[in-house]
Amino acid sequence: MTQSGMAICQDILVRGAVMDSETADVLRDVQVYTHIHSGTYSDIDGNFVVKVLSGDTLHFSLLGYKEQQYVVTDSIRYQNIMISMKKTTIVLEDVQVSSMYQANTIIRNPRLESVHVNGVYAAPKTEADDYRLGAMGAVASPATAVYRMVSKQYKQEKRVYNESLAREAEGETFDVAKEKMEEILEIMGQRLDEYYYIDFIHYAGMDLQSFARREVYELVQILPKNLDGYYDYLDEKLKEEERIKSGAKQNPTFH
Repeated sequence: MTQSGMAICQDILVRGAVMDSETADVLRDVQVYTHIHSGTYSDIDGNFVVKVLSGDTLHFSLLGYKEQQYVVTDSIRYQNIMISMKKTTIVLEDVQVSSMYQANTIIRNPRLESVHVNGVYAAPKTEADDYRLGAMGAVASPATAVYRMVSKQYKQEKRVYNESLAREAEGETFDVAKEKMEEILEIMGQRLDEYYYIDFIHYAGMDLQSFARREVYELVQILPKNLDGYYDYLDEKLKEEERIKSGAKQNPTFH
C-alpha cells in the first residue's frame, strides 16, 4: 500500500467543542456520529472526542437545534474543530396541553408510522442548568459566553458543583433510567432484558446519567436505530460464545 493510501485509511482523532451560535454557550449532550458508527456525545463543557477516517462526515444533532455536518477532508491524524449550532423550531403534531406544560403528542420516527407519547413534560430549568459563576452570570453578553468557554476556574467550579449534585442523586439515577427504558421499549413495541439495559445505553453512546436526564420523546427518536444494531451485536456475541464453547468441546484439555 502507498503512503497516501495508508494516510487515507488511518484513524483520525477529532477533538472539538460545540456551542450555541447566538449565545456562544457550550452545548452538552450533542450527539456526534457518522452514518457508520453510533459515535459519542459532548460532555458538560461541550467537548467531544471521536475517531473517524478521512472523508467521513460528522453529524451533530441536538433536539431544538438544526443538525450540523462537518466533512473530514484532511488526513492529519489529530484535528481540533469548533462547531456552532443554530436553534430551530420543533413542530409537535396533535399537541393537547393540559397543565404544567404536560401534553399528549404524536412524534414521527423511522421505525413506526407514528407513536403516542403521553405526558410530555417541559421541565423548568434547575439550579444546575442555570448555574453561573458569581456576578458574571447576571450579564448576558458575548464576553460572558467567551469567559465560560475558556475559563478553567469557571469550568472547575461548575464541574465540582455538578458532581456534588450527581452524588446526591446517584441512588435514584438507575431507577429513573430503568423507568424511561421500559416506557421507550413499550412505545416501540420491543423487548429487552433488564440485564442488558446499561450495556445498551453504553452501546448507544450515552452514560447512565446522560440517559436518565433526557426526555422520553427525545430518546424515542434516537434509540430505534441503535436498538437494531444492538440486537445484531448481541446475536454476533452469542454466536461467538457458541463457537468458543464448541471449540473447547472438540479440543478438550487434560490435566
